[in-house]
Formats: sequence, structure tokens, C-alpha cells
Amino acid sequence: MLDSKGSIHKERQELNKYKAEFTTDKIYKTLAEGMRNVPAIDATGLQTLKDFYKDAQKHKTHLILSGVHTQPLYAMSQAGILDLFGERNIYENIDDDLDRPREILGLPKLGRPKDFIPTVKREMN
Repeated sequence: MLDSKGSIHKERQELNKYKAEFTTDKIYKTLAEGMRNVPAIDATGLQTLKDFYKDAQKHKTHLILSGVHTQPLYAMSQAGILDLFGERNIYENIDDDLDRPREILGLPKLGRPKDFIPTVKREMN
């Protein structure tokens, strides 16, 4: 997992308690990108996502999207981007999203908090 200072691993001294849960002996690169504030996407946005994905692959970084609304999800499906990322790496909210790196690292999932409030309309059904 990455943050603004780079990969999160056991050698990092300044990690807070939450980030320390993700530490491991091996350096894994996982980037979770939030799309909660993207209610719609066009061809330019889709191309940007493709480029983002290719760049992540080039740097051996596992890319996960969270907060993906219905229209972007549909557009991604139509453009073949959903297959590129894999449905397993596209989530409705950040809580489910952050469980994916935990799964990759072999850590137990935390799930949604008790006071969870949906932020993406397709979650509310």
C-alpha cells in the first residue's frame, strides 16, 4: 500500500497506528483511488483511467477504485475498463475498498463500521 511518502512497510518509522496495520516484511504497492466525487465520466476520463491503470502496471502497483457511481461503472464496462481493472478491484465505498489491500496482504478484513453511511447512490438500494 502507498501513501504520500511511498510504500508502507516495516522499515517506515513515522506510520500512524492505522497504517501500521498494513505493514509487512515485503513491500507491496497498492493504490486505492477514490471516485466518490465523480458522478459521471466521459471518453477523456475513461482514457485517463486506462492510462492510470497502465502506469500502475508498469510500476507493479495494484490499483483499486472506490466510490464508483453507476454511470462511471456503466461507462467503464462499455469501454472494457471494468475487465482491465477486474470487478474485484472496484468498490462502492472506501471501507470495502480498504479491505482489498488487507486481503492481498493476507490480513483479516475489517468490514464496514457500525455507523456506515452510503455515499454512492447504487449502495442505497
